[in-house]
Amino acid sequence: DNPYDHVSILAQVAKEAKYRFKVRFASPEGISNHDILINSHKYKEFVFPKSKEFTEIDFGLVTLKAGDNLVRIFKKDWKPSKGQLAIDYIKLEQVFEDEK
Repeated sequence: DNPYDHVSILAQVAKEAKYRFKVRFASPEGISNHDILINSHKYKEFVFPKSKEFTEIDFGLVTLKAGDNLVRIFKKDWKPSKGQLAIDYIKLEQVFEDEK
């Protein structure tokens, strides 16, 4: 958990659509402050709570554009954190109109 450490995934989608955005993480030593960016735009600042076991968080719906979409979770050095963050996976599940 060094300043500017990050996890990135490239999500490629055929057409613009809404996706449910989930992250499975652990932060066994304490809270961990991170920013979440989608295509270089800040989606949210988030404090991952202390969690000794891997836990999934649902961040809600995001709209991804057609083509390449870069999702990044990163720590900035001026945000205090008590623990290191471990990411198990980032999940994007397409949401269809009748599922909202």
